[in-house]
Formats: sequence, C-alpha cells, structure tokens
Amino acid sequence: MSSSACTSYSILSSRPIHLFEGVVYTAYGDESADEKKQRVYAVGGLFGDKSDWDAFEEKWKRRMGGLVFHASDCETGKGDFKQFDREQNLKLYADLTKLIAASRLIGSTVAIDIPAYRELIGPLIDEEPYYLCFHSVVLHLAIRSGACIPQDRIKFKFDSNLEVIHNASSLYQYIINDKANKFEYRKLMEDELGFTNRNDIGIQAADLVAREGMKLLDNRHSNRPIRLSTQTLQACKRIQFRVFNRGWCEGFVRRSKDHQYDTTGYFEWLKENGITHSLSHKIMYEATLPDPLPSSLPSITEGPSSTSYDQ
Repeated sequence: MSSSACTSYSILSSRPIHLFEGVVYTAYGDESADEKKQRVYAVGGLFGDKSDWDAFEEKWKRRMGGLVFHASDCETGKGDFKQFDREQNLKLYADLTKLIAASRLIGSTVAIDIPAYRELIGPLIDEEPYYLCFHSVVLHLAIRSGACIPQDRIKFKFDSNLEVIHNASSLYQYIINDKANKFEYRKLMEDELGFTNRNDIGIQAADLVAREGMKLLDNRHSNRPIRLSTQTLQACKRIQFRVFNRGWCEGFVRRSKDHQYDTTGYFEWLKENGITHSLSHKIMYEATLPDPLPSSLPSITEGPSSTSYDQ
C-alpha cells in the first residue's frame, strides 16, 4: 500500500479524508441507559478509517494511563474510578470528550423515550428499544461512510453484550438483505456484524457518545440544560444527535399505518415450527413469504438530525 496520499473532503463534513488504496472504514457502537433502564435508552457509534483510529487511539491511551474507560463509572466514581476524587473523574471525562470532538471520527447517537416507546410502538413491533436505536445508528453511519472519498466497505463492531448479540446480528443481516429496502449504501456494509469487548478503545469512545445521547434526552425529563460535554460534541458538527421522544413515537405510529402487520400468520408459523417469538424468528418468517413485506421498521434515515427535543 502506498504511503503517499492526497487529501479530499467528505461532502457531509469538512474533515479531511486521506485517500489510500484499500481503505476500510471501521465503526464501533455501544449502548447506554439510565440507571434503572426505565426512562431512556440510547445507542451511539463512531467511524473512521485506520489512520483516523490510529491517531485517536494513541491520544486516548495516553490520557487513560492504562485504565479501561466506562462512561457511567467515570462520572459516578464507581469501578476502577472510585479510587479518584470527583474532580479528577470529571476532568478525565471532559478531556476524553474533547479528544473525540477534535478527532476526525464521525458519529451518530440515537436516544429513545422508553415509556413512550413501550406504550406506542411496542404493540406494533414487539421488540426492545435497543433494536430501533441500533437500526438507526447503523444506517446513518453507513450513509455517512458512503459520502466519504474514497467509498469503501465499512465494518461494524459492537460491544459483546450477550443479551443482544444474536438478535442484533439477525437485524444487521435483515438490513443488508432486505429486498424491499432501497437503501443504496447496503453494498458498502460488511457481510457480518462484528463484536468486541470493552478493552477496545473504539467501544470505550462509543460508550461516551452513547451516554451523551442518553443524557441529552434524559435531562429533558427533569428540565436540566444540555450538558457541556454534549455541547462540545455537537459543536464539532461531525456527531449527529437524534432524540426519539413521545412526539417522534406518535409520528412513527402514524407512518406505520401504511404498513401491514400480519401477526396471525406469523404466530401460526411459530406454532408449526415449535419455536417462540424473537426478532430473528420474525425475520426468518418474512423470508418465507412470496413477496417481501415492508420493513417492520419504517424509514428513519431521512428524518431531521436533532439537537433539539422535538425531532
């Protein structure tokens, strides 16, 4: 691979893109929720090419001094961070936020109002809010990678949460194979979803971004101002924050009226095959139908990006 490179710019961002042959983009994703997982759930992700990640990881390692970052533990003084006083932990959190903002990484985070989701959307698709957030973040980052020069494959790696690995993998396959979905950047997505652990700096950084997305929506419930760390990430113009509040959920339901939810045939199929409901089984059932059904997740890739709460 040649070490020389020319520099161009993404049509969606002013960040420089270094053009190498064989560039492969890597995106890392993680999740976040309030302490009881009752109010807000969020998924966040960051992507860049190898040079982007190499430069970023070197600075992150230097600032962490051998510790493995966990956003909630750092802010609340738990785990490895209980040995430090609150001021030290908050300074570390702020410094890491600035490293992300100053990097060339591009990000996305989606936070959803859990009570509104369960009341309004849950009866329609009967899935956990994680999958709606996951779906939105993956598609948004794939679109952003498609606007980079040069275009190349993007590999997604998420935190290896045993509770969601199977269904997240199935949903990822659904995204890239759904014949009813005209999403043009599917061809840029690697064939399989990858998983890694928290020792990976990409996961640690995605954890911070996911927490900021979660806090952006959660703080609205108590009428708190937008956090300075969130403002720092917003100001860099490369990380999109989207909040799916009650108003968004109501709009989702209205849009969904154009879709058919044939649950009768699906549950008969489950009974015939002696299996129980799961997202992966729903996907398998739809694959048996003669004509592709519209996605059970109406398009959320064209909605407005949000730094406000009304999106």
